[in-house]
Amino acid sequence: MSTTMRDVAKEAGVAFKTVSRVINDEPNVSAGTREKVEKAIEKLHFTPNLIARSLNSKRIMNLGIVVGWPIDSFYTSQLINETFKACTMRGYNLNVFSTATDATEAQNRILTACAGGIINGLVLDTISGINSKFIEKLTKHETPFVIVHPHDLTAHANHDYVTIDDFQGAKTAVSYLISLGHKKIGCIIGNTYQEGIDRFNGYKTALQEANLEVQSGLFSMQEGESAFFSGYKNTKEILKKNKKLTAFFCESDETALGTINALLQLGFRVPDDISVIGFDDNHAASMIIPPLTTVHQPIDEIATKAVEMLVKRVENTALDQPHVILPTRLVIRGSSKAI
Repeated sequence: MSTTMRDVAKEAGVAFKTVSRVINDEPNVSAGTREKVEKAIEKLHFTPNLIARSLNSKRIMNLGIVVGWPIDSFYTSQLINETFKACTMRGYNLNVFSTATDATEAQNRILTACAGGIINGLVLDTISGINSKFIEKLTKHETPFVIVHPHDLTAHANHDYVTIDDFQGAKTAVSYLISLGHKKIGCIIGNTYQEGIDRFNGYKTALQEANLEVQSGLFSMQEGESAFFSGYKNTKEILKKNKKLTAFFCESDETALGTINALLQLGFRVPDDISVIGFDDNHAASMIIPPLTTVHQPIDEIATKAVEMLVKRVENTALDQPHVILPTRLVIRGSSKAI
């Protein structure tokens, strides 16, 4: 026998109507009660009746996520997974679209789906949120959307978005390396979008505040390559010019893995000879040897918040906070060491 909403209500110790309010993301439910209901839903593996909800709300109950980074990258795969879980929790299906190969064709398919009522709303990542014409067409079709890590906060001031403090995250990481005694710190930024620029500026600011010179030969900032290859190639290039370098700050964990691979091939020990810090704290960060010191960005919270905001727009519920900037934190593991 399948689990019902009444089973969830009994497990959570709340009224049937309360479960309905939580599933439909209605207001007037306390945070504590909502948490109890969500835990009961997860424990009982309850799935809302999508057909009934769709008929009742006259919505198809489909959301979409549009990604521009490669789908198999650490960050994107985790973002998709967390977005899928957040959609399922709220009774929505998730459709995945990628603009990584043929952006124009993908955007046309997305717009057709939105115009035909197949998609109720979209989560857009950094790259898919850059195209102003695409944004204009979504607005014309009255398709709700939330941008994750918008490229330009000013340009998206009238749009809903969820992001993190990239600048502070990078600054904290590099300041930590400086506190360990490192003065020659390399930096590899694999993209020139706002998040990459902010992370690079965080790197520079940490050095400047410690009265350390920002030397041009110590960093690389470019795009168009895979994150792993960018870390691998640029690590070797930087070390050719800077024999006394003792640490690297990398813009992503995937970049950091490329850096560590290059260091090992060159005969360096991590962290005994050179320390490495990444950014993201994806699932692989704690599994490699040595485990990676990295900046944790809460991808699960980002996805959950983005879907929560999007569902409110889709269901015409008041949204009290259209712009959300979440903090990061440094996770210290075995790839960094004092000198």
